[in-house]
Amino acid sequence: MEASEQVSEKQRETMVDELQEMYSLDEELLKALIDPHDEDPVIYCKLGTLLMQQGRLDDALQCLEDTVNSRPDYFEALFNGGLCHLHLEKKEQALIWFSKAAALKPEDWQVQYVTGEILLNLGRAEEALPYFRGAYGVHPAHFETLQGLTIALFSMERFEEAACICDETMRVHGTATLPLQLKGDAMLALDRYEEAVRCHIDLCRIDLDSRDFVVSRLQILKNRDKQAHDAYAEIVQKSYPEFAAFVKSSLPAGKKSCSGCSTNQPQKEKRGDR
Repeated sequence: MEASEQVSEKQRETMVDELQEMYSLDEELLKALIDPHDEDPVIYCKLGTLLMQQGRLDDALQCLEDTVNSRPDYFEALFNGGLCHLHLEKKEQALIWFSKAAALKPEDWQVQYVTGEILLNLGRAEEALPYFRGAYGVHPAHFETLQGLTIALFSMERFEEAACICDETMRVHGTATLPLQLKGDAMLALDRYEEAVRCHIDLCRIDLDSRDFVVSRLQILKNRDKQAHDAYAEIVQKSYPEFAAFVKSSLPAGKKSCSGCSTNQPQKEKRGDR
């Protein structure tokens, strides 16, 4: 063994001893992990990632923080630090780490998606939208990105765009419950009741657990906009008679369904009132 190799091996052994004492990690594992030619930020990033994988999140964060303190543009350390905070349910802290990582690598769809998802969960849909668009631009078929993009657009009341993304999602992934629900609700917000009912009925047909969905929408409409409620109910009764019982279920006791009522004659909705 040459002198330089002996020095490197001695450095490795010293570092292994120090880290083993600090973190109680397996000696052979540390030897395999540590390359004495690596700079300290690289070593501590590797160590932090290992500790994170073992579920030792606080220790992992200590290593990853040491890494980014000396190298603020270390993408892997920022990303894994964000994951640690996320697993610790510290979303605001996770957002700081992920947003820095996203700025470093706009081409990385995963960090763009995760940053958007955190912002959406924090109720910041408008800020989330560019991140979802970034992820979508790189990986347009990613189901969760499509859903995040739809929900962000819907939350911003950009219903036409949200409905278009729902259609794209179902073209790529097939019919699914959430795109049907979101598209139906987008059509409802745009007063396009026939399309809304079609989506909601299709939702009920593919998911038995969603059978009360039409009832819930009718009840919401009744409290918000009686004319919209009547239009929706009439379409259900006339076009989907097998679901007509849902219309009756949405009415209070003593009320009759609005069969035969016209959306142009909302006053007739008072029939049967007590």
